[in-house]
Amino acid sequence: MSEIRVQPARIEQALGVEGLLEAPVQGHEGGGQRVEDLTVAVAAAEQARVTADPLRRRADGLVVRVAAQPALGAAPLDELPSRKRQGLCRRRLRFRKMKGRDWLWSIAAVLLTGILSTLVMTALETITGAVAHQPPFMQFEPLSSGRYWILGVWLPYWLLNIMGEEILWRGVIFPRQEIVFGKYTWLFHGFCWSLFHLPFGWQLFLTMLPILFIQSLAVQKTKNTWVGVLIHAVINGPSFIAISFGLL
Repeated sequence: MSEIRVQPARIEQALGVEGLLEAPVQGHEGGGQRVEDLTVAVAAAEQARVTADPLRRRADGLVVRVAAQPALGAAPLDELPSRKRQGLCRRRLRFRKMKGRDWLWSIAAVLLTGILSTLVMTALETITGAVAHQPPFMQFEPLSSGRYWILGVWLPYWLLNIMGEEILWRGVIFPRQEIVFGKYTWLFHGFCWSLFHLPFGWQLFLTMLPILFIQSLAVQKTKNTWVGVLIHAVINGPSFIAISFGLL
């Protein structure tokens, strides 16, 4: 048996499940075992195996005993009640209830993104004479009478696009990047997310740079994926509608 000293908060962050280590496992004899028993042991063992284990150097006193047999006997997560599993999934993806600070970051990010993107578009129009507001693979003429039904088709696509992108980038990828890049994660994450948008064309790419980095910063400061969803939706939705009616 070996002992590894780790920080619970960093293990939770690596797994994207802040607060999980406090969740009791139901249906286990004795009633006192924690998800901590299994989750932290596995995560710490893997961290020690594949890295120089910086967690040891920043230990806060928690001792995790990694044994050959699951002596702690924690119940599998699939034995948890359905509602509990859903709660763990939401915590893992960082979907938390919006609080005052989350709303403030969201509003500030939307306003700052709008201002900076407008400045970028104005500069591009001055230099090039025209700005492409649509990706080359999504070009279409402004809607006219008899074509407004397209908005009805766009609505579910818009919802699926926003939620799918946010679950992947802010719910899954971002928390794991934080383990490596710490307080500078928003910069690296914004850079990676910008590469994802390169096919949109260089003009639209430059116009989108503000949201790519500002949203990443807001999500890191709040650690709430709903903040990313809100910012993304508020910027993306009205922009598409404006393009659809020829306003952009």
